[in-house]
Amino acid sequence: MVPSYGVLAAVAIIAGLLLSLRTAKQQGLDPNKVWTVGVLALFAGAVVAKLAAVAMHWDAFQENPLQLMSLTALGGSGQGYIGLSTGLAVVVLFSWRQKLPIRAVLDTLSAPLLLALSIESIGCLLAGSAFGLPTQAWWGIKYGSVYALVWWGTPMGIPLAPVQIWMAVSDLLLAGLVYWMGSWGLRTGRVAGTAMFGGGIVHFLLQFWRGDVEPLGWTGGALTGTQAVCLLLLAGTVWLWWEPVKWQAPEEHEASQ
Repeated sequence: MVPSYGVLAAVAIIAGLLLSLRTAKQQGLDPNKVWTVGVLALFAGAVVAKLAAVAMHWDAFQENPLQLMSLTALGGSGQGYIGLSTGLAVVVLFSWRQKLPIRAVLDTLSAPLLLALSIESIGCLLAGSAFGLPTQAWWGIKYGSVYALVWWGTPMGIPLAPVQIWMAVSDLLLAGLVYWMGSWGLRTGRVAGTAMFGGGIVHFLLQFWRGDVEPLGWTGGALTGTQAVCLLLLAGTVWLWWEPVKWQAPEEHEASQ
């Protein structure tokens, strides 16, 4: 069970990067630059997520320092979203420095990111992280790994809602949708806006079935940390869908010259 997350995390990274080469062509961007920003964002996000994991599970790392080299420790909810936010910041900064259209870069990376998250969720399922609430339904999953108990506090021998599978399926379907939309010739930002809007709603709702999260104190227990991030994503769709100038289709723009 322990190596499975690392394997699937590696598969998720490779699959996402390979897909980004295709989506870069959809948006008319240089695939080499898209590959570079993808690698930089992944590296920065992984490093920050690892530091967050060390802070959250300091006792476990003290007992087994070799876990610093393991990808499994990145499978938790909190550090995962911290790493994701860091990666997004790197994408924006890189695009600005390279004078790339930020909306187009985000469009390019939307489907690859959702595909990677879908595969990563299966890794969480195998590792026992991001587990669901106890359930009496037929789909309940039982865990018996001491490692999952120590790292994530996963209940042992109790049927849990397979929320990781639900996340994997929803992210995969959304990845397919936004990849298809990338071929429609939409204005830049529309693909990423759809991905953020759909992903934000899905992940916000699935938090109600998560058994490994705690409400934020400053929200009066109304929201979890992930739900707060999802609300920020939903707010970000306003910028992605808003056009600062009147848009013209390419053929109309050429005709007006």
